[in-house]
Amino acid sequence: MRRDRLSRVLFLPQYREALATRYIEFISQALQTYPELPGRQRWLDRVFYDHERDGLQSLSTMWPNGAPMPIRGVVSTLGFLATRRGTLRMAFGQQGEIGA
Repeated sequence: MRRDRLSRVLFLPQYREALATRYIEFISQALQTYPELPGRQRWLDRVFYDHERDGLQSLSTMWPNGAPMPIRGVVSTLGFLATRRGTLRMAFGQQGEIGA
């Protein structure tokens, strides 16, 4: 907010994390299963592609038995990394605090 030509900016704690760490956590959350979303529980139900004949289709229609093994591996790896916040901090560093 700006008042009397002075701006006050709020930086939430998560903004101190390296951008790569935040991306991994965001992607991991997007790939989680959400039982409270009927018909869209799995990420395969929430990601769409534009089929030439049939229009927009969820990936679950293309892969009814789940994603191919290489994609499952990537999803599992991202989920594992997201649970290891300390390891991610070591790998990507932690941004310093911004002084006033």
